[in-house]
Amino acid sequence: METKPGNGMFFTNPSPAGGQPNMQGKVVAHRNIRAGEELQIAGWWKKQGTEYKVDKNGQVYMGLKISDPYQKRTNAVAGPPQPPQPAVPQVTPAAGPPQAAQSHQNVGEPFDDDIPF
Repeated sequence: METKPGNGMFFTNPSPAGGQPNMQGKVVAHRNIRAGEELQIAGWWKKQGTEYKVDKNGQVYMGLKISDPYQKRTNAVAGPPQPPQPAVPQVTPAAGPPQAAQSHQNVGEPFDDDIPF
């Protein structure tokens, strides 16, 4: 049985004696691990339906998962990023209302184009 990275198994030692562990097993690291680094480990009794799974010696065993320690996110995202909003021009009270654009024609000159409107 191939063990996936970040997973492992923990087997019951059927007859621990003289300082031997009650359980032993292995995990496959999910990345390079430095000496002294803490990892999170979790274990589940392996079941098939309502029955516990057993190893070749008839002993129940535990599935293991190792991961980096949980860190609560501080920058919660409420939804997808929003597009930037256009800048709103600042109008100072002393400037007054915006002025209408000047026409290319001088005021008082008759229109000389053939457009009927």
